[in-house]
Amino acid sequence: PRQRYCKTNEFQCTTKNNTNINPLCIRRSLQCDGYNDCSDHSDEAGCVKPIIISTSHRQVRINARDTLIIQCTARGTPIPYINWRLNWGHICSDGSDNGRCTMEQSIDTHDPSLVTGTLTVRSVNPNDGGIYSCEARNSQGFIFAIPDTITTVIEADNKLSISTRCNCHGHSSFCTPDGRCQNCQHNTVGYYCEYCNTGYRGDARLGTPHDCQLLLAVSDQ
Repeated sequence: PRQRYCKTNEFQCTTKNNTNINPLCIRRSLQCDGYNDCSDHSDEAGCVKPIIISTSHRQVRINARDTLIIQCTARGTPIPYINWRLNWGHICSDGSDNGRCTMEQSIDTHDPSLVTGTLTVRSVNPNDGGIYSCEARNSQGFIFAIPDTITTVIEADNKLSISTRCNCHGHSSFCTPDGRCQNCQHNTVGYYCEYCNTGYRGDARLGTPHDCQLLLAVSDQ
């Protein structure tokens, strides 16, 4: 890769500036915005929506008051932003957790299109258990990591807390004590009704009765 001159929050154009010494730097937010901000148009080249490279384990069991760390790695151009959700709700955003929850991002020094997001929840309690989702987003689109990370908090008396609430993405109201959904409706399947059944397509995690639509067969002419 070419030597970096610009700051991490800047995009480095291929051509140099008017001094013919240093590369031209523009704000990172101008990359892939539909306008040519570099004279050689390099800021609009190779723009792609994110893809998920790796994510944490599907099942996580953690003792109460321990620290939960979940990671998700994605690639895209421009650099994706990694966002986290708990049971499809926002986390680490309103300050109500007194700083227990933090989200950080680190860019690969050898591959500027690769980013790893880290979610840290300190001193976990039963309310921190549930379904954690990783979302990678940039100006070209977004993607959710599959599978989600199902986190169960175990209390000090070694009894399973009611932490993994019955979260079936709106497709069932029944689940086993460990949170696995039963009798998934709306053409969905999976432990958490998170997939469309065979012959249907869509995103079952959106939480509506119409998430999975029938694939229409194409008859021979």
